[in-house]
Amino acid sequence: MDYQKIKKLTDKYFEGNTSLQEEQELTRFFNEAKNIPPELIYLKSFFQFIKTEQSKTFNKPVLLNQSKHKLLYRLSGIAAVILIAAFIIFSKSKSENKIIYAYVNGKPIYEKRKAEKYSKLALYRISENLNTGTENLNYLNKLNKIEQLIKKGEK
Repeated sequence: MDYQKIKKLTDKYFEGNTSLQEEQELTRFFNEAKNIPPELIYLKSFFQFIKTEQSKTFNKPVLLNQSKHKLLYRLSGIAAVILIAAFIIFSKSKSENKIIYAYVNGKPIYEKRKAEKYSKLALYRISENLNTGTENLNYLNKLNKIEQLIKKGEK
């Protein structure tokens, strides 16, 4: 037997690309060959296991569609579909009517004009704070000019 061919077939087998004939050839080789190369000896027990498992048969009868709870399964499936449909219908109708435009003190505002009023008020307060904060910058600017004059006089 060509050992290079067997090596290629085992690689192909573990990649899942072999045909049934190639798999049978591998099984036959590892079950009947006496001189297996040392690099492939570990596969002998693997293919022997596959051969013994293929020869086993299942003798218990398989019962199809004889569930004791068949009616219960159908009813629970129908109930689940009804619940999901009801949830979708009612959640859409509620969300379409109420649009949240803003939050004030953690409470949602649903009216557009009220939201605009609160937004304008908030912007006005921010601008007031910004104006009072910049008044002190004028003093800082004057101090910088004095410092520069002192530095020029020291040179």
